Amino acid sequence: MRKAILSLALLALLALPTLLTGCKDEIPPEILGTWKSVEELPNGDAWSLTYIIGPDRYWVSGNPPTVEGGLVEVDDTICRRYHLLFTERVANGELAPDINVWVELSHDGSEMRWQEHLYKRLSDRQQPGDDYQYDPS
Repeated sequence: MRKAILSLALLALLALPTLLTGCKDEIPPEILGTWKSVEELPNGDAWSLTYIIGPDRYWVSGNPPTVEGGLVEVDDTICRRYHLLFTERVANGELAPDINVWVELSHDGSEMRWQEHLYKRLSDRQQPGDDYQYDPS
């Protein structure tokens, strides 16, 4: 009996750090990668945004010129819909408010709808490469 109590106490002690800090959900692999949306404005100009989404960070570049980065996580999933949280955002050199948004992936994973914008998967790249010329900080 005493051995069982000691085993339970040891198990509780080992689990305590996880219970106190909580576990952050991992971003599903189908969300990870590089996504781009290009749309034409009513006046004929175009804008674009490219998101690079990694396991815990994201980077954005766009036209008209914009740059952003911060932390990202998924806190809820319903089928092919994911609730993304973008936190600790730095946009164009300034701190920016958090964003939380539902996105929906196409069945083949090649497109992601974010509100009225459609993003297409460019690659599985999860962080900027050496050719990345934008620094959000």
